[in-house]
Amino acid sequence: MEAHRGGDISVVTSYLTIAECVAIEAGQASVPLDVQEQFRRLLTSGQYVELLQQTPRTAQIAQNLRWRHGLVFGGPDALHFAAAIEASVSEFITTDERLTKSKVAAQLDALGAIGLRLVKGAATQCLPDRYRQGSMLNG
Repeated sequence: MEAHRGGDISVVTSYLTIAECVAIEAGQASVPLDVQEQFRRLLTSGQYVELLQQTPRTAQIAQNLRWRHGLVFGGPDALHFAAAIEASVSEFITTDERLTKSKVAAQLDALGAIGLRLVKGAATQCLPDRYRQGSMLNG
């Protein structure tokens, strides 16, 4: 996000992310007001991430993931992937552990074949070296 703020890369996400970022931990029912406000500022200020407006074309791309490419994802995942495809992003960075399950992993390879490479944050190839953190274990 610092690299986005510095203008070295663009970090984007779909508007759906705003609705999904509602808690710090899974199942958390009550979120402190200051945390709620931090989520909102982070996602909507434009300083750290650019929001991708979803369009009818976004929804059609999501449908086509299944209809043309045989990729079966839930609606929210399909919309996130479609927004990224529509925006021609070079990488889709995720922390979603569900996407590493073997049933989904084969579909992710197919996503890569149509131009959307999913990676964990540390595996990004887009981040300039000056923003990378070295390992504590390496010298």
